[in-house]
Amino acid sequence: MTVKTKLKRWQANLLLIGFGFVFALALVGGVLLIFPQLRFDPRSQLVRFTVGIGDMFINRHGMIAPPANPYEVLSEHRIAYDDDGFRVPAVTADHYEVIALGDSYTEAANVARPWSDVLESESGLAVRNLGFRGYGPLEELRVLRDYGISENPRLIIVGYFEGNDLSNVVTSQEFIEPRVARTQFAPFDPSQEIWRNDNPPPYQLPVRIEINGVVTEMALLDDYLSWLSATTDDYAQSSNMRVLENTWREMQSTAGDTCLVMAYFPTAPHIYLPYLMPEDRDRFMETVQSMGISASDELLTYTSTITYEDSLVRLNNQRDAIAMLAAELGIPFIDLVPAFEEAAVRGDILYYAYDTHWNQAGHDLAGQVIADYLAQYPNPCE
Repeated sequence: MTVKTKLKRWQANLLLIGFGFVFALALVGGVLLIFPQLRFDPRSQLVRFTVGIGDMFINRHGMIAPPANPYEVLSEHRIAYDDDGFRVPAVTADHYEVIALGDSYTEAANVARPWSDVLESESGLAVRNLGFRGYGPLEELRVLRDYGISENPRLIIVGYFEGNDLSNVVTSQEFIEPRVARTQFAPFDPSQEIWRNDNPPPYQLPVRIEINGVVTEMALLDDYLSWLSATTDDYAQSSNMRVLENTWREMQSTAGDTCLVMAYFPTAPHIYLPYLMPEDRDRFMETVQSMGISASDELLTYTSTITYEDSLVRLNNQRDAIAMLAAELGIPFIDLVPAFEEAAVRGDILYYAYDTHWNQAGHDLAGQVIADYLAQYPNPCE
């Protein structure tokens, strides 16, 4: 073989290598274009959410039997936060058609895909997630003013959480910007074994729910059920509701021509109380209280204990009162309760067992329900 022939073969091999390299880059680029959630963001951090990190071990420490599997990984994913301190969407955009406001149910640090990302994938609408843990209606109004309305969105979807939004709206403290607040909070520190319990049994939690013959243990939060226990009239006439009404009116004023939509987010007790096993009902209800007012425009307060049967009758009262307020203000209302109840009938578990938040199945369902609503009503304010 001559030197000239060897040179030509070497050049051909080099050309093939170069072509292969370019093809591989194009292939990877195509995959990342189709699946943007696979892109690596240098700002991201790894979240390894385990059973033992559930917030119920903080909310009701000493009342929960130590779980048998505290180190079981429930979700392992990466989260990136932008310069403002909000979670970066799976699909970023130069302009966001939808702004998602809310609390930890919207930020959703313990799942890979929050409902806002599911909404984007199901609807094709660019969604910016402006949810942040611990926020209530007043903080959401501030976020809308400072960050959301500047996006000039077509829709603003506010995730109303029935567990604490009516209390947060009257107990809100000084606003702390997300980029500042985030540095003060470490939600997934595996070195903090908060699931450990030195108290002797018996324990109040977890309780057992039974659906279609399948028994599941869940640490339901009693206070979330208490906040569902007032009469519809007491909700409607309470000072809490007046403050919420004023806050929503200010949101409408801030939104201007942009359509403001409320999405109603239920708690785990709302969905799974009907399936609580009879043997566990009295034990769980020991710390659940009824709420009410003695006169119009008073704050909702705890009044007395309430029975399991009476709690069942009142489960939808807050939802109904909030829906009526939204109707009075002309705010479109997306009710997630029916879809979550239907999923429960099938035996779907939509919340973490030892955490008050939705698991990925819960976020998938929430995002799908909102996407279906917008498919039916593309311009819900018209």
